[in-house]
Amino acid sequence: HDESPQVRTQALQALRYGRPDELLDDVMARATDRDPGVRTAALEVLASVDGENVDQALESLAQDESQPVRRGALQALAQRGRNAVLDDIVATVRTATGTRLRLAIEDLIAAGYAGVVPALLERLEVAPDDEKREYLRSAALTGTPDAFAPLREAFLSSAPWAEADTALFAYLMANCRGAEASVIALFQELPRSDYRRRALLIVQLANIAVDRDGSEASRQIFDVLRTVL
Repeated sequence: HDESPQVRTQALQALRYGRPDELLDDVMARATDRDPGVRTAALEVLASVDGENVDQALESLAQDESQPVRRGALQALAQRGRNAVLDDIVATVRTATGTRLRLAIEDLIAAGYAGVVPALLERLEVAPDDEKREYLRSAALTGTPDAFAPLREAFLSSAPWAEADTALFAYLMANCRGAEASVIALFQELPRSDYRRRALLIVQLANIAVDRDGSEASRQIFDVLRTVL
């Protein structure tokens, strides 16, 4: 192979627009390249190819010491529904502390793996008040609608830890793709006297409408805005 990591990387990137299956053995070899940039390029090619041997290579890359390589591989595995390695990391989230816990959560968020949400909510239940916000934030950043219910509860809560971050919870609810109808319903359920929460939520509804322009949710939100105006 070429001595230059840059040349090896460019060759792999070129394969993304060609037929990587024709050089699959060579791509697999580069998945263990000494250069992390080359390994990243290799996993991007492998993510577009099916096969048990490719899945196994991605599982190895999901334990790479390089963060971009590791997280790229975890994302590819999540998209394939190949969850064994991801579920091992979820088990770590349930028991770990400190830096190990933080890195495990960040890896799963980067992978967009909704399977971590139950573990995050379990930890939320027993967490000290000053840590609850981060578990809710992490659940929301997976982008799954499963995070909506606990965010709704926190948004409506009068507990001091929750009231301090009501605006954050409104913002995070808008991040829960697939829960748009629930966000709309929440706004409609709020008493008109609850000016603060209604004001916070209407901003996020408008953001959803723009972000999902042309969707049914967007149309419904504009109907809500008409009733407000």
